[in-house]
Amino acid sequence: MRVGRRMTERTPPKLATALLNALGPRDGAVSGDLREVYADGRSRGWYWRQVVTVILVTNYPIVIARGVATGWLTLWAFRFVTADFNRQFSNWSLDWLIINLGSHPFVMLWAVVLSGRPFQLAAYLLSGWTVARFHRRYSTMAVFWFMVTVLVRSAWQAANWFKLQARVYNEIAFPIWMAAFAALPLIILLGGWLANAPPKLRRLA
Repeated sequence: MRVGRRMTERTPPKLATALLNALGPRDGAVSGDLREVYADGRSRGWYWRQVVTVILVTNYPIVIARGVATGWLTLWAFRFVTADFNRQFSNWSLDWLIINLGSHPFVMLWAVVLSGRPFQLAAYLLSGWTVARFHRRYSTMAVFWFMVTVLVRSAWQAANWFKLQARVYNEIAFPIWMAAFAALPLIILLGGWLANAPPKLRRLA
């Protein structure tokens, strides 16, 4: 009876094994390794933790979802932390331009389109870097799909701007700048590259 009970206890949890087979790597090597280690005396909790970890780091849809969530969380956190400084910088720079340039068209361009862009660029670089650092094994895929979600949102915002406001501005510069800035999320790819580039290349960048 003891032997039979011990053999039963050394059988991995069926639900965890089923999830691993459905969502984990297809080669079966990882599943076999986990079963062997579990048979040597590891606990059910250990087996479950390993299964969840393997699924999270090897299942492509989950990796993509994690990358997208990590990137958007980084963007939100950066904007939240820098909101006051961004506002102060925008006000200070606009005052300086008005004093020095008066009614020059660039002043309006800066006020309406350009003033927040330095912080936006920094946010994109940081978010791409963060996604890559947290998804080293699949950094290219995670960063790319996160960038796609931001790019789609940027294009949608630009389309709404053209629909609602483009006719208000007579200067051709405004639509041109808005169209160009719709592509800014591509900077996220640079942030991801910087996270994994060799030190010498990072210094050149």
